[in-house]
Amino acid sequence: MRNFTFHNPTKIIFGEGQIAALHSEIPHDARVLITSGGGSIKSNGVLAQVQAALGGRAWFVFGGIEPNPTYETLMQAVAMAREKNIDFLL
Repeated sequence: MRNFTFHNPTKIIFGEGQIAALHSEIPHDARVLITSGGGSIKSNGVLAQVQAALGGRAWFVFGGIEPNPTYETLMQAVAMAREKNIDFLL
């Protein structure tokens, strides 16, 4: 096994009305990749709320992530993140 150091700071903001907090949590020049599963994010209005909270930031959507995603799906998301120079994942 190769030696490595892994540092993974994660901030979770949870609860009703918290989508609006994205505006103050993500820098204005950030490029954001919104990740989602089967499409309910669109039908329940969450995607529209997230887009509104992001304001003028550059954002992209990677949808269709299955439960327990396959390696291939994740590598497609990685490729998109690299292509679009993504700073934040939602």
